[in-house]
Amino acid sequence: MFDILKEKVINLKSKIWRNLFFSGLIIVVLGFVGFLVPFGDGKWNFIFENLIWLPFELILVVFIFDRLMKRNNERIAAKREFDEYYLLAEKRLTDLINILKLEMIKVYAGVVPQTAEETNKKFESMFKDIEELIDPIKIKEGIHSAVFDYKNISLTPDFQRKTHLELSALAGEEIVFQIKGHFDLFLKYIPTEIFHKLDKILICVDQSMVFSENPNFKMMRNMLIYKDSEGKSSYEEYKGLSNSYESTFKEYYQLVIELEQQIVEKRA
Repeated sequence: MFDILKEKVINLKSKIWRNLFFSGLIIVVLGFVGFLVPFGDGKWNFIFENLIWLPFELILVVFIFDRLMKRNNERIAAKREFDEYYLLAEKRLTDLINILKLEMIKVYAGVVPQTAEETNKKFESMFKDIEELIDPIKIKEGIHSAVFDYKNISLTPDFQRKTHLELSALAGEEIVFQIKGHFDLFLKYIPTEIFHKLDKILICVDQSMVFSENPNFKMMRNMLIYKDSEGKSSYEEYKGLSNSYESTFKEYYQLVIELEQQIVEKRA
């Protein structure tokens, strides 16, 4: 139905432009004839001279008006498209963005915020303090997480060390899984801008040695994890990893924030 209506509008616009062209051509011819064949009065020359330029001025006005109308219609169509998508996906999209932040927080800060507000604050503070949060010393120390005995939670928990590489491998898998799952559910409805931004996040993760599921990157990570477990990793290797983590997070953070801004703008 929409395609038929769109085709009718296109045909109508073509007909209008065709009529304008031929009408303008006739007026220009009359203007030239009247201008070249003097009637003995200067005011007639002025009138005929204006007839020559009138069609061009009308076409310019119609063209500008048509561009403005087209741009406005595109905005309305894009808003309608987003509203339909958001009506279906609001809860899942909100949860997805929260997961995108949470997985990074686990890797870089080694904590798990309990609320969305805490997650947002931690994600923001990580970006501000990224150079202090991730450095060769922090990479060497790893992340120490509490391991509770759920049969007797009153006991003091043990702390288990995990390398950043182990955590980022798991985070990368979860991020890819969540975004692709969102695509599977809403590909028919998702607006182009939102799709492109989520796809850029996928690319960011896929191109990062510390997060990617690429087999070559996995092999490199496993070699570094083994060297770390044997205490044979060099400062230069830890420095290289900290640089990779820092650059990845800066790019990732900007993409997630831009995604949130797009959603706010579309909802306005």
